[in-house]
Amino acid sequence: MQSTNRLTMSNKPAFLSAPLLILWFVAGFFTSAVSASALFPPPGTPEPQLAAGLAPPPLALITDDLLTRIGSHTQLPTAENERVQRQITFFLAGPRALRATLRRAEPFLFNIVTELERAGLPTGLAMLPAIESAFDPLAVSPMQAAGLWQFIPETGDRYGITRNRQYDGRFSPLDSTRAAVKFLTALGDHYDGDWLLALAAYNTGPGNVDRAIAKARRNAQPINYWNLSLPRETMDYVPRLLALLTIISQPERFNITLPHIANQPSLLGIDLKQRFSLSMIAEHTGLAIAELRRLNPAIKADSSPERGPHRLLLPARQARALHRIVQDDPKRTWHNVPAVHVVVSGDSLSELARTYETSVERLQALNNLKDSKIGIGRKLTVGVAPAQSRGNQEPLNTGCHSHERHLDYRYATHTVQSGDSIWSIARTLDTQSANLRDWNDINADQQVLSIGELMHHASLTKRAAQAPQVIRYRTRNGDTLPGIASKFAVTSLALRRCNASLQKGVRLRPGQLVLIPLRPS
Repeated sequence: MQSTNRLTMSNKPAFLSAPLLILWFVAGFFTSAVSASALFPPPGTPEPQLAAGLAPPPLALITDDLLTRIGSHTQLPTAENERVQRQITFFLAGPRALRATLRRAEPFLFNIVTELERAGLPTGLAMLPAIESAFDPLAVSPMQAAGLWQFIPETGDRYGITRNRQYDGRFSPLDSTRAAVKFLTALGDHYDGDWLLALAAYNTGPGNVDRAIAKARRNAQPINYWNLSLPRETMDYVPRLLALLTIISQPERFNITLPHIANQPSLLGIDLKQRFSLSMIAEHTGLAIAELRRLNPAIKADSSPERGPHRLLLPARQARALHRIVQDDPKRTWHNVPAVHVVVSGDSLSELARTYETSVERLQALNNLKDSKIGIGRKLTVGVAPAQSRGNQEPLNTGCHSHERHLDYRYATHTVQSGDSIWSIARTLDTQSANLRDWNDINADQQVLSIGELMHHASLTKRAAQAPQVIRYRTRNGDTLPGIASKFAVTSLALRRCNASLQKGVRLRPGQLVLIPLRPS
């Protein structure tokens, strides 16, 4: 153990335990709220560069199954004491939820393993996001920890994660993984390679762990994780990861079938090194903008931030194809040209929003406005010149059908009892049967449940789940899109965003269903 003077200890706890309701693992955030002290310095090693514009480069494949690769080379200490066994029992009580979490891991896991091996860290750390976020890149805890690795804002800033009104790298699988590698490297160095202590510090902060070590030393107790007096969540946190790795390395021993995850990259990162618009990327890759947003949730606006980063995560095939385009035409521009309006007397944001078929909120975001005040002569970005539209492309913002992202979730578990059914449990957890099946890896034709099995579910809180109200309108003879927009005091753009069938140049048919988006009161 190195001397504690390597770090200046903070008296403020770096993490506050979440309620006992979040004792779930696979159904939500077992949030450590990654929370290094502000005085915990990141290591001096340079950030790995994207190889030839792509990341990560494929490594030598030692097996065709990635879980086997992780389970065979965890490099973390093994232990099967009472605390670990209790966590193994917990996992085995909800095998479907465990499989569902591992399926969510599939797009990201190879890249995570690659980054860990590149930094010389234990491969078993690749399963840490399973404990942190259930491999949900949009995960947000009540403590505002976010992303796969559950970084709180301060620690994300400390380890180089870009975070502003246009971009939050905590939600980026690429950015957050690299920050986590830096943080874990620093923790491993601080605790002289004792990874159980490092993992405890990842959960509760190095200050809390070092104080527990100092107390044990004063009491002449052994200095190791298992003997330390730590917060209750941290006492379960490390055994939970060890239990998961034990199950992954010996699934036959526990009579559990785990999903096959190919030991090859599912997604690749590409650095365009210039600002890009998702619409242009969609045009050249054939991917829907909704899919691009799903893979790159860190991007809050329609474009990457002006000052970067300009990295994209794409399916391997599309990433390689886009990389070839960049190589063949390095001067190609990937960002639509902004449309600019010079403010004159009488202008207001609401009037400009109607004129340019956008929203006040969008104008404020584009121009970094904190309120609705605009000065005469100011140049405002009011939109972008659209790229050539794709006939079957999804609208840029599906405002009628999507909730605001990055909001808090509510987690619930239910122990299956005699007489329970998917429908009755869904009603108990206040969700839909389809959502319950998805979270617990239950096929649509499967009806029989095992008594005693744990069922998990995550849902948005009632505040966060509030969706825009929608009016269902049937068109009549003579109706036009601008006419309908005027009648309901919305913009034509809002109608097109809400109705994929209402593209420019397409005539309305009498009796056609049009969804009219209205703001919640």
